[in-house]
Amino acid sequence: MRRSERLNEIPLTRYFQEFEEEDYQQSNNYNFGFPELFGVENQEQKTLTVHRGNIFDDLIKAFEDDFFLRGNLKLELILPTGEKESAEDFGGVWRDVLSEFWQTFYEKCTVGTIMKVPYIRHDFGELQWKAIAKIFLKGFILEKYLPIKIAPVFLKTCFNLNVNDEDLINEFFNYICDTDRQVFEQAQKNFDEVDLDELVEIFSTYESKWNPNEDNFKQLLRDIAHKELIQKPAFVVKCFQKEWEYKITNHEEILELYEKIKPSVKNCLKKIELENSNITNEQNIVFNYLKKFIKEADDTIREAFFRYCTGSNLPIMSIKVAFVETTGINRLPIAHTCSGLLQLSSTYENFIILRSELNSILNSNIWIMDLV
Repeated sequence: MRRSERLNEIPLTRYFQEFEEEDYQQSNNYNFGFPELFGVENQEQKTLTVHRGNIFDDLIKAFEDDFFLRGNLKLELILPTGEKESAEDFGGVWRDVLSEFWQTFYEKCTVGTIMKVPYIRHDFGELQWKAIAKIFLKGFILEKYLPIKIAPVFLKTCFNLNVNDEDLINEFFNYICDTDRQVFEQAQKNFDEVDLDELVEIFSTYESKWNPNEDNFKQLLRDIAHKELIQKPAFVVKCFQKEWEYKITNHEEILELYEKIKPSVKNCLKKIELENSNITNEQNIVFNYLKKFIKEADDTIREAFFRYCTGSNLPIMSIKVAFVETTGINRLPIAHTCSGLLQLSSTYENFIILRSELNSILNSNIWIMDLV
């Protein structure tokens, strides 16, 4: 593929398939073949300083104009003490900042349970929403990072793609609480057996003007799903559309990315490998302990593990495991987030001890990047 092709003329994931993680490690120019956005003519590095605990607001403010959208980007993190974190940003700091930003975004700017959509905040205008669209774009192109808790139908609407009713209903069921979903599913299966009073009450919470019956239930369900997932965030959709200059013509491209970077057991195990395949029997046993840990963990722990090792809470890059001979308090795993290298002790006596020590680190959620 020619690197001179314009961004809005090709599906985005075709570019992703051409760039392996080694390319990222060997080059910090962050251009990835997109001169329109990243300015290959000007290789000046732009340093963005953000503060731990205030990353969400700092990043939105920084992206209110296009200065940081174009060109090379280096992140500096300031601790609550006012001191600068020691780590140099070769990708790991940016991934860590992205992870924290989108987690805060889910909490402050969205509604929904498993799947979420943006909601209109009185203190957010077009400027702030367009800044968020730029952050999405910067993280998406550089790191293949996608905030996977945002409902895909919302993104399809932003990309002017068709949304079929089946996808709309399925994602609406992941948007609402379990109690409401179970009632709706029962009505779909056998309307005569559903508790009609409960069903009417649920519809009223979504401001439905019609009482449901067997004939109109399917249409009413579709209407409230459309209102919640597409109509309510329409202003945000317009803001995002103004910033996303490229077009993705096949919605399967988006769905494929969603599936590939979910923190599932399968996706996570695919991203964990040995730095050196020539290992001892003891090291192989510990490596199997690690894989067992991933299999038994829930999504929250797997996200924390990948963020600890790579900066990203999603499995968007590989973790290379290297073994070291450490014991006692020195046995704690050391992660190099820029390269994805995890230094793991080979002296764990059994799986229980490894699980206990890993969970202790991951549940603390207090990590400082102090390796240069």
